[in-house]
Amino acid sequence: MLLTILKIIGIALLAILALVLLILLIVLLVPLRMNVKARYEEDIRARVHVSWLLRAVHVKLEWLKDHGLLRAKLLGLKTIMKKHLGDWGPQPEKAPADPPVNAETTEEAAAADQEKPVSEENSGSQERPAEEAAAPAETASQTPPKGEEKVEGTETEASASSTQNGKEPGQEQGAQPAAEEAQEPSEDLPKLVQIDQKLAEIAEKLDEFQGYWYDEKNRKTVRLIGKQLKRIGKHLKPTRFQVEGELGFEDPGQTGKIMGLIYSLYPVYKEHIQIQGNYQEPVMRFRVEMKGRLRLGLFVSVGLRLLLNRNLRQWIKKLMHKDKNKEKTAAGADQEVMAA
Repeated sequence: MLLTILKIIGIALLAILALVLLILLIVLLVPLRMNVKARYEEDIRARVHVSWLLRAVHVKLEWLKDHGLLRAKLLGLKTIMKKHLGDWGPQPEKAPADPPVNAETTEEAAAADQEKPVSEENSGSQERPAEEAAAPAETASQTPPKGEEKVEGTETEASASSTQNGKEPGQEQGAQPAAEEAQEPSEDLPKLVQIDQKLAEIAEKLDEFQGYWYDEKNRKTVRLIGKQLKRIGKHLKPTRFQVEGELGFEDPGQTGKIMGLIYSLYPVYKEHIQIQGNYQEPVMRFRVEMKGRLRLGLFVSVGLRLLLNRNLRQWIKKLMHKDKNKEKTAAGADQEVMAA
């Protein structure tokens, strides 16, 4: 009995593991397929279809002039998302809703209106004695006290004594800022010091780069990164790419220059781009069609190949801990300055 239970549990675990592996392989190996069709003739018209797993998940974007519509469906039946994009013109504004009126608020407002005249009369009667009390205070402030006359007299005596000594009043105070300006260092020196520090940092970085570049391990890592980037570029290359159109400007000479530049790139794009020049009237018509695919498994394999490189892992660790090392060095420098 115990063996049969263990057998059933083992079979169930293996079935779950196989199901997980199957889902993982489907996600990694089944590509996302993309199909783009666009036209330009006074207005832009475009359709973009992105599907996955025989259109089990289908995303569709339709664009016309200045607005578009984005839809996402599951199994071709259920709409997961529907969103409007771009400018759809002025939308009708909703009128603000009136606040609810309560009987209590209306009664309170009426009582406040009745109390307003009474409160104004009381305030007027209270302001009058305050104004009458302020009048004698103003007359008293106009007559200066006896102590102030003495202070003015002392100020005149001090000014006279300063003139007798051959110094004008305020001359000693004006001499202090001039001395301070003479003691202040020029502002050009700190700028020159900062420029010297930056040049020294750039020279150190160049020396580090040369040391990294001439190391054979680092060169191998750079070659590995280049190969993986080429793999991604080949994979992202569309399976079908076609551009057809007609181009013309008011000036035939300008049209000829543009067409000459386009034809000079013919060895690169070959028959994928076919544009004719119109030397009689200004025209701009284009039609674009593109198909491609994208596999998530390729990016996972590239990431694993790069992470298995020990030298690259060391580079990543240095970049991640670079800020921490800077903080430690700055803290150590501050401690040395405090100790000094």
